[in-house]
Amino acid sequence: MNEDECRNEATTRNSGLPFARRDNPIRKMSQQPSIPFIPDNAPFTPSQRAWLNGFLAGMFCQTAAPAGVALPTVAAKPKLNVLFGSQSGNAESIAKRLAKEAKKQGYDATIAALEKATPAALAQEKCALIVTSTWGEGDPPDNALKFWEELNAENDLKLAGLNYSVLALGDTNYQHFCGFGKTLDNRLEALGAKRIFERVDCNVDFEAGAARWQNGIFEALKNLDLVGGAPNLNGSGNGAAPLLEPELPKAKPAGYSRKNPFSARLLVSRKLTGEGSEKDTRHYEISLQGSGLTYEAGDALGIMPTNSPELVDEILKALAYDGEEEVSNPEGEKMPIRLALLQEYQIRAPAGRAFLCVR
Repeated sequence: MNEDECRNEATTRNSGLPFARRDNPIRKMSQQPSIPFIPDNAPFTPSQRAWLNGFLAGMFCQTAAPAGVALPTVAAKPKLNVLFGSQSGNAESIAKRLAKEAKKQGYDATIAALEKATPAALAQEKCALIVTSTWGEGDPPDNALKFWEELNAENDLKLAGLNYSVLALGDTNYQHFCGFGKTLDNRLEALGAKRIFERVDCNVDFEAGAARWQNGIFEALKNLDLVGGAPNLNGSGNGAAPLLEPELPKAKPAGYSRKNPFSARLLVSRKLTGEGSEKDTRHYEISLQGSGLTYEAGDALGIMPTNSPELVDEILKALAYDGEEEVSNPEGEKMPIRLALLQEYQIRAPAGRAFLCVR
C-alpha cells in the first residue's frame, strides 16, 4: 500500500461517516470514482439503508464523469401506495404485511393511514391499495374519518388515472357488514378510479379472504405500468425522503381462531335465573389451561360449540347416509356431511331455508 492509499484509508476511518466507498479490488495508478454506499452494519433499517443508497447513487450520478467512465443507472421501481383505515389494528396489520411483500417483489411500496392522505394527492397517484375496517353502523374508523369526509365532499375531483382495490373488514353480526369498505369502493369508482381487483369482504376470520385478495392484487399488478408519476402519498419519490419506518415485525402464527379453535373444557355451568323463569341465563367457567391464552373482563370470547354426535347419527340414519357424502359449509368449503353437521350447522332448531346440499 503506497503513501496516498494509507492517507485515504485513514481519512475514511476517522471521518465518522456511516458510509464507505466501493473501490476496485485491483488498485491502479489512476483510480476511477466509485459509488458511495451504506454498509450493512450501519445503524439503519433495510428500508432506510435502501433509500440512502439510492440518494447517494443519485448524487454521484449528478457529478461530471471522467472521460471513458460509464455512470451506473438505477432502475426505477414501480410505485405502490398501501393505505389503511383501522380501529382495532387488524387492517393496519394486513396493510403492513402487504407492503412488506410488495417490497420483496420489487415495488417501491409505502404505507400510511388514510388520515395521512388527501383526495387531491390520491388523484396524482397511479395505484392505491386500501385495507379498511368498518366502525359502528357502517361508519369509517377514526383514522379514516377525515379522509372520507373530504372525499365525499369532492364533486369535481377526477380519479381517472388511479388504479385501486379495497379489502374490507367487518362483522356479519352487524347490519351494515363491511359498510364503509363498500361505500369507499363505490365512491372511488364513481370518481373515475379503475378497480383492478374486486373488493373482498371479510368477516372476523379474515386471514383466508385477505390472502385471496393479496394474491389477486399481485396478479393484477403485473398488467400495470406503475413506474414514474407523482411522489408517494407519504412523501417518498422524486428525491423526497420517505417516512423512515422501523423494520416490520415478522408475522406471528395465526394461533387459535374460528378455523383453529382451542378445545376447552367447561368447568361450571350454573343457572342464574330462578325457577319458572322463561329465560335461561347461566354462569359458565371455561378452562384455558394449556392454550397460552389469557382472558380479562371486557375481552371478546368466541364460543364454537359442537352438536351432539348422537343427534348427528340420528339425522344421518334418517337420511340413509354414511356420513362421508360431500357437502358445502356456510363459507362454501367442501367437507363430509358428518363433520358439517357436527361443527357447522344449527341442527336443533327448524331451518328457515335449505342449509346444505349433498352432491
